[in-house]
Amino acid sequence: ININAGKSRNVGVELEATYVPMDNLRFDFTMAYQDHKYVEFELGGQDLSDLTVPYSPKWKVGGGITYDAALGNAGTLTMNTTVAYTSRSFMSVFNSLRTDMN
Repeated sequence: ININAGKSRNVGVELEATYVPMDNLRFDFTMAYQDHKYVEFELGGQDLSDLTVPYSPKWKVGGGITYDAALGNAGTLTMNTTVAYTSRSFMSVFNSLRTDMN
């Protein structure tokens, strides 16, 4: 179902940082914060402006470590691990438990 949600306001900030302590080792960090709210949202005469805007998590945080191991003439072996966190959000304007992405 496509619904015109009226008006919303979205304010946020993003940060990305990379730290390379040596040539073959890298640390990555990302963080995003957003405050996305309905200003006006009516559907069938009902005021739904207090609901959460779909696909709008308040926080997203992630990080990773990458290490490159030289294999001589055979090339390079790159090893990487990452972690990510996303706060609660919904896939529907109705914010039902079946569409909770937590």
